[in-house]
Amino acid sequence: MRAGHEKRTEHAAIRRIAVATIAMLLASAFATAPADARTEPASDTERAELTSETVTIGGDEMIRSTNATPVGAYPGPAEATAPTRSNEVTLITDSVVLGAVTRLGNKLPDFNYTSYGFPGFHLSAIDDVLRTIPHRLDGTVILAVGNNDTGFNTTTMRRYVAEVMAILADTPKVIWVRQRVWNTGMARFNQVLTEAFARYPNLEIAEWAAAAAGHPEYIEGDNIHLTWRGWEAVAVLLEAHVRNGIAVNRPVVGHIDVARSTPTGVILAGWAADLDRFDPIDIQVTLNGQVLTTSPAAIPRPDVAAAVHRGPNHGYSLRITSVEDGVHTFCVRGYDALSDSWTELACRWIAVQHQPRAAFNLIERIGNRVRVAGWAFDPDHPNNPVRVRLYADGELIAGPLATRRRRDVAAVHGVGENHGFRFTRRIPPDATEFCVRAIDINRNVDTEIGCRTLPRN
Repeated sequence: MRAGHEKRTEHAAIRRIAVATIAMLLASAFATAPADARTEPASDTERAELTSETVTIGGDEMIRSTNATPVGAYPGPAEATAPTRSNEVTLITDSVVLGAVTRLGNKLPDFNYTSYGFPGFHLSAIDDVLRTIPHRLDGTVILAVGNNDTGFNTTTMRRYVAEVMAILADTPKVIWVRQRVWNTGMARFNQVLTEAFARYPNLEIAEWAAAAAGHPEYIEGDNIHLTWRGWEAVAVLLEAHVRNGIAVNRPVVGHIDVARSTPTGVILAGWAADLDRFDPIDIQVTLNGQVLTTSPAAIPRPDVAAAVHRGPNHGYSLRITSVEDGVHTFCVRGYDALSDSWTELACRWIAVQHQPRAAFNLIERIGNRVRVAGWAFDPDHPNNPVRVRLYADGELIAGPLATRRRRDVAAVHGVGENHGFRFTRRIPPDATEFCVRAIDINRNVDTEIGCRTLPRN
């Protein structure tokens, strides 16, 4: 097999001879022959109603086999009404699976089945084929190619696969055959297919490498091409994908981007997505192994959408209140609809204290001064005043006690009335970032209430 696309032109004459030879072989695929390990017994009952012809697409001569009405000379793109999804099957193959096209046609008499193939088919040729074949690709497309591209590096393989999948973005089902590993390049290409499977929701992998394992009778002496038994086995595998789909379950993935304790609770934020779906999924938050809450991960996350290609809305941001002091394990799970189970995505250890609870109702700049108002209390000392601190661009400029009467705070939180603050302080003329913090009475550490940016006057 050739490893580089650059050799396609110089071998065009050889390929024309090969195409013509294989076309004749396909036309007589079921002729009577001795029944031995490499020759299939004849069977009139299994004779395919396929027609085969040589066509030229994108400068490449290839064999076109179909169970539809013959089109004769290739007519170019057609404007015919698209067939229904269940009836349209298109196989594109190199020489490894080329001998199975008739058998697959036998197994799909109720489908509108067409195949295109030639020896030495490269990934770089698929673009021309997909863009110019005379029927729409709104059913199932099978790709049995890659054997002739094992000389490419992984980056080039990824680029070709991405280009193909971009063309087939609206095709409901794409089946790519994972070939047997007969050299290191084939192993690289199979890994690229694994990556693509996780990325493209309309892609299925037909695991021919696994199906052929332990069956030397499927493989010719060159360790690449197939015997008639191999053709039959790969046709059975592909029929199963076409008719039923092989049960696949892409993983549920996600991450915890933010995990921290605040005066008003523990904040958990991140994203979660099921690679089998485009719509948001549910997540569960557990605390030390016990489920706390279930919520949809449905916040827009364009960064995640660009990475996993499963739609825009997969983010979450939750505030968990009433958590006892101590070091706790918070975990996030994602729901997998296909398996009806929860997948643990990530866990974080968070140290939780009874921090002061606070808010500011006002922070405004008046010339070279700033006015601040709000409330703060320490839940461990509900009747004691809490000290608040004002920082301007990180510099401490005030630290009064919150002792003003705030009956509204007392009524809501069940604490004493004197937890309000209101003060005005001179500020540096260039300061723009102002943060208010409350002091935890037990630990004597700052708890951030909030920050505001106030432009200079």
